[in-house]
Amino acid sequence: PAQYQEALKTGFTATPTVTFHAFGPYQIRIAVRDGTSGRIGSASQFLNLTDPARGQLAISGLDLSANSNDPGSNAMVHLLAAGETFNVRYQILNLTVDENRHSQIETQSSILRDGKIVFESDPSIVNFRSIEDTRRHSAANEVRLFKLPAGVYALQINIRDTFAKEQRMTSTYTFFEVRPQAGQELPPAEK
Repeated sequence: PAQYQEALKTGFTATPTVTFHAFGPYQIRIAVRDGTSGRIGSASQFLNLTDPARGQLAISGLDLSANSNDPGSNAMVHLLAAGETFNVRYQILNLTVDENRHSQIETQSSILRDGKIVFESDPSIVNFRSIEDTRRHSAANEVRLFKLPAGVYALQINIRDTFAKEQRMTSTYTFFEVRPQAGQELPPAEK
């Protein structure tokens, strides 16, 4: 009963295995059907599988975790509340290093809804000190949501390798959902 109630609030996680036979861009689509009600839901995600062995600049998937004690905030669909602060963690692969084995990026994040930017941070510089594995760097940002209306949003992270002689940029994104505040209702679904 407790697991059922938790699933009603935060959903549940299913982990299908997908095999890719080549590097490059892909679109992943998934659809689910509720066997009882017949309702159908779907989602899609674009992926760009880069080959780290070839030195391509890449960002791993984004890991979002809320700073609240609400267990629903760490669900796979990233349920967040307006005004909440959350952390974004990711890894950057194959940054250029200088003679001291240091790397540097310029990073910028954006929040989008329906393909339109509703927030864009100022670009900021992040320095990485000398580490043993110069091909992999861990990064984290803290993001505070302003008063966003309830709904689904995309968080996009853009990275520029500032030590590279030629232009090296990459970006990735993930989705999150802002829950309605107490007394606020979700808008009706479009037909």
